Amino acid sequence: MGVIKGRPWKKMNIAITIWGFRVSPLFDASGKLLIVDPDQGGVRMERQFEVSHLSLMEKCHLLQQQAVNVLICGAISHTCFNRVTAAGIEVIPLICGDIKKVLAAYLNHSLENASFFLPQRQAFFNHQTSVMLMDQGENQGRMSTIATQKRMPQ
Repeated sequence: MGVIKGRPWKKMNIAITIWGFRVSPLFDASGKLLIVDPDQGGVRMERQFEVSHLSLMEKCHLLQQQAVNVLICGAISHTCFNRVTAAGIEVIPLICGDIKKVLAAYLNHSLENASFFLPQRQAFFNHQTSVMLMDQGENQGRMSTIATQKRMPQ
């Protein structure tokens, strides 16, 4: 196991929904999927899959079949989000931008830069934070339910 930017390196496959040279704005309607197998010095292997003909279940199954650990995408429906996360895949939603720049930012642990966020992302997380702050104290159990429900946009 090596080290990248001070963090231990582990084998992973990263999937990114693509539209041209950019992150596709909606996972559910994406036509292509890029699966990247990074190594310590960059990208070891890239594979592209045509997924426009696949159902949502088939797209989720493809992610599992390709041993994807992380999905980077634009918007994603609750149904897809729940199915993908239930398979143990981390979802990083509401991302936009050039695929190579997004991938490099993820690998360098700088994807949280607002320039990669869809406009809805900041509003969504600001709303989630305000809901969580309002629901402290007696309603703590309710807070986690609301936070989970608000985690992904409709």
